[in-house]
Amino acid sequence: MTLQPDTVPETDPGEPATSALIPQPSRPTLPIRVPVVADLGGGNVVHAEVIGSTASVLLLQGPDTGAKIAALGAPVRLRVDWDRQLLNCRLAAHGVGGRFLVSIGERAIRRSRRFPVDLPGVARTAQLPGPVDVRVVDLSTGGARVEGIELPVGSEIELRFTPPGRSTPITVLGFETGRSVDT
Repeated sequence: MTLQPDTVPETDPGEPATSALIPQPSRPTLPIRVPVVADLGGGNVVHAEVIGSTASVLLLQGPDTGAKIAALGAPVRLRVDWDRQLLNCRLAAHGVGGRFLVSIGERAIRRSRRFPVDLPGVARTAQLPGPVDVRVVDLSTGGARVEGIELPVGSEIELRFTPPGRSTPITVLGFETGRSVDT
């Protein structure tokens, strides 16, 4: 027997069943979208809609301009259209078709978690006359913090070190993104 929503099956003609469960209506298929204004600073304002969320991240749909709206980690101030509530966020990821993620709060954004390590390494760069002994003090799949060398932002660097769990060294190519200041 197939039940239609909001119907009660009958056991005898004219007698409704007393113990049958009524099927629940299906979930609405229309998305609930919350309009916001994302202020990325410098006059860069994007009208968007929140189309998904978790406790710490919002998925926004903005216009598809084909360009990145700002650098990852850039501060974003979100204003909900109907009540003018302000929310401080950071740009966490660029998507496709005008979509982007923002992380709620003002904490800096990384693409992957960094783990504390203490590894010796050797750095080479065109800005220095030869190799420099360095220490890798934290490490992730997307980057590392290296002590013992100071380079201008954007400088290319070759780093050779032995990662945890490996017996042979690896060489990675990267670039200086800035210096972190620990407090």
